Amino acid sequence: MVRSFRPIFLPAFLLVVSSCPAFAATWKQPTPDELKMTADPAAPDAPAVYLFREETVDDKLHYHHLYAQIKILNDKGKEEFSDVEIPYEGGVISVRSIEGRIIHPDGTVIPFTSKPFVKEVIRAGDTKIMEKVFSMPEVTVGSILEYTYDLQYEDNIVISPDWDLQQPVFVHHAHYHFVPATWFMGELSTKDRFGKEQSATRLIYFPLLPSGNKVNYSIDGSYDLVVDNIPAIPEEEYSPPLGSFSYRLIFYYSAGDPAPTTGKPPARNGPKTSTASPIPTTPSARPSPASSLPPTPTTRSSAKSTPP
Repeated sequence: MVRSFRPIFLPAFLLVVSSCPAFAATWKQPTPDELKMTADPAAPDAPAVYLFREETVDDKLHYHHLYAQIKILNDKGKEEFSDVEIPYEGGVISVRSIEGRIIHPDGTVIPFTSKPFVKEVIRAGDTKIMEKVFSMPEVTVGSILEYTYDLQYEDNIVISPDWDLQQPVFVHHAHYHFVPATWFMGELSTKDRFGKEQSATRLIYFPLLPSGNKVNYSIDGSYDLVVDNIPAIPEEEYSPPLGSFSYRLIFYYSAGDPAPTTGKPPARNGPKTSTASPIPTTPSARPSPASSLPPTPTTRSSAKSTPP
């Protein structure tokens, strides 16, 4: 069983804007070679591989979107990827627009038509962590499994992405896209680890990327990352936590000097960046100890004013 997304563990902040629209799934047609593949030379003995994975976070419209296309290579892959679990925080995030299909090696397409079921995983005070679970139909060794869904969160919350680029299996191609919230100084606030409220004045991202890859900034204010041939997360006894060594890309809204780092987009809300570690290496970009990492997952704070 695969947990395909981790939205409940991301920092959330309050900002009032519009709601998320619904989008129909757009499937990526597999190639003849992908259909007939029985093993992958890029990942020998792998149970499955991602042919393509795409994640979009849009904080203007308050949604996260995921699309996955997975090739099943043996019985272990069938066991691990046939069921999909989507964790989310009840009452804050809703799961919508779940669609899926199976493509057999002969090209036969079996659509997902079942109804997902919901279960409560954790309850702590007023917080409920839920999971929406669904099973893909007629999965066999050699099948290509595809699914997509959206996570919509409340209109007064923004959730910047914390993307793990490495997955339990090899990833051939992946695309990550982030549209930050449209906000102005003083309208978005957060709390540091000591509970002190601060106005968010900048967007920061920390890239730990494979050599030769970079985050691209667009004139419309969005960010894109395209990566290929990402190795699987190593499975070793006593291995360190995933976030301490794997490829990843983290964005978060932060309080501090809004002036951008030299050589980066000069927009007022352009990002400060670090290319080596989660703590910026240039003195002008170094956060205070209280804000050197993203706020704790349960931190939510009130907007100081409501945009028109």
